Amino acid sequence: MKPIIPFAALACALAAPPAAAQDAPRATSVSLGIGGGTSVGLWRDLSPRVRAGVEAGTDVSRLEGDDGGEDYTSFFVEPTLKIFSGADGDLRPYTLVGVYGQQYGQRYENVDPDAESEWRRRELGARVGLGLEWAPISRVAIGGHVGASAGYLESVNESTLSDDSKADGWAVRTFSSGLVAHLFF
Repeated sequence: MKPIIPFAALACALAAPPAAAQDAPRATSVSLGIGGGTSVGLWRDLSPRVRAGVEAGTDVSRLEGDDGGEDYTSFFVEPTLKIFSGADGDLRPYTLVGVYGQQYGQRYENVDPDAESEWRRRELGARVGLGLEWAPISRVAIGGHVGASAGYLESVNESTLSDDSKADGWAVRTFSSGLVAHLFF
C-alpha cells in the first residue's frame, strides 16, 4: 500500500460533513503538544466515541563542541484515531491507533572546512497506545498517551571523509506524548 493512501483517507474523513442531525454534535479541535516536543494537530469527532486527527511536529537543535558543531532536525506526521471508552464525562480513557512517518537528519561541521558528514533516517510505521483525556471546561481538554510503535526505517550516512553507508531495518520502540491540549470550536 502506498504511504499516501492513509493520509488521503484521513483527510477525507476530517473534511466530511456531520452525518445525521440526530447524532451528537460533532466537534473540531486543534491540539498543541505542550511537553515532549513541539506538535500541532487537527482533530474531528467522527462519533461521540471516535476522534480522527493528524498531528505534525518538528524539533531543531544545535550542539556546539570542540571539533565543530552538529545540527539535528526531525519532522513527523501522524494520522491517528482515538477510540474513547465512553461517550461522555470529564475524564475519558482512550485507545490510540495510527500510522506515522518520520524523518531525522543530522549534519556535522568539523574543524576541517572540507570535512562534512550528513546522516538521514526515514521511518514509516504503525503505533498503538492508551491515553487519558480530562476536560475541565467544555472547550478545552488536556491529556496524554503512551504506547508502542513498529516501523521500517532506512538510514543513510554521507561523508566527505569516508565511504557512504546505507542501512535498512525494522524498529520497535515505546513512546509517550507528553501533555497535549485540545481547543474545541
